[in-house]
Amino acid sequence: MNMRSLLLGVLITIPLFSTPVRANQNPPGKVYQGGGYTVFRVGDIYKGCNAKKKCVEIDRIAKKTPKLSAWKKNGYTYNLWYLGMYNGKPREHLIVVNPRGKVVMSVYLTLVEIFY
Repeated sequence: MNMRSLLLGVLITIPLFSTPVRANQNPPGKVYQGGGYTVFRVGDIYKGCNAKKKCVEIDRIAKKTPKLSAWKKNGYTYNLWYLGMYNGKPREHLIVVNPRGKVVMSVYLTLVEIFY
């Protein structure tokens, strides 16, 4: 290998290794389960599925506080209340309210997985 080839290789390689690596900017995803339901949360996105794999996905959060996250779709409100720890795992209470204000589902969920 001659000096010219070596120098060219170094000049090409340096920018590749000197480029800063960005940290993963995606929020962690969380999976909660309980009462035949599974809820996936990634940032402010909500996806809830029943045991028959019928799912609803909402990509925009309506309300967020330290204890409550709420989403709305087709007049229904999906409220996810943080309850604290249960057997060493975070627990949440999902309450779904129909457009007339009636609670149509109330289920307790426990965190089963966190993914990045």
